[in-house]
Amino acid sequence: MQNKISEKEGIENFFANITSELSIQYVSMLDAFAKEGNWLSKHFASKFSQIDAVDICDYADTYKKNIEHPNAKFHVMNNIEYISNCNKTYDLILLDSPMGDFGGQSAEHFGIMEQIVPLTQPGGSTILIFNTSLEPYDYDAKKNQNWKAIRNKFYGKNDTSKMSSQFYITFYINYFRTLGLTVTHYDMFARRSTQAGDKTSIDLNLVIVKK
Repeated sequence: MQNKISEKEGIENFFANITSELSIQYVSMLDAFAKEGNWLSKHFASKFSQIDAVDICDYADTYKKNIEHPNAKFHVMNNIEYISNCNKTYDLILLDSPMGDFGGQSAEHFGIMEQIVPLTQPGGSTILIFNTSLEPYDYDAKKNQNWKAIRNKFYGKNDTSKMSSQFYITFYINYFRTLGLTVTHYDMFARRSTQAGDKTSIDLNLVIVKK
């Protein structure tokens, strides 16, 4: 059972522990599902000197107000389109994606993972941050059948309604290896817990990879 802890406190402690243990260059950050910048973005933005934020909706003014960063650029466009045409590399790539499907073709972070490989630092380390759901809410709901099918196919399972943290760690280490990325550090933090009264449990995955 996960401990009852606020998301803000947990993320700040989580990142503080990581930065005290690891030597990572904090220069450039890609916020690929930026939204209004009032969730994960603001916890990490102050650590980086350059930020590219991407969202299909124009939250530029709200985003910049929330993160209060002088070198944040907000790109109003489809995130996969941005990544496919991007010629930059980043020290941190934040994928705070919705826990569902969008556009009918992709779901969660599944359709974007392979696309970010060219954006990781060549010969160096890149931090990847993304969500996983242990027990997805409304997994069997009629409206979620497309998401369910995409999710099951990505993880190679017939049923992903109840997952374990260890499954995710093993899966992603192997998955990143197939993409040419070596995982040098893997940690997880429970963003929300069933003990805290939430309907689902969502883990924050912080993975450091080298290409």
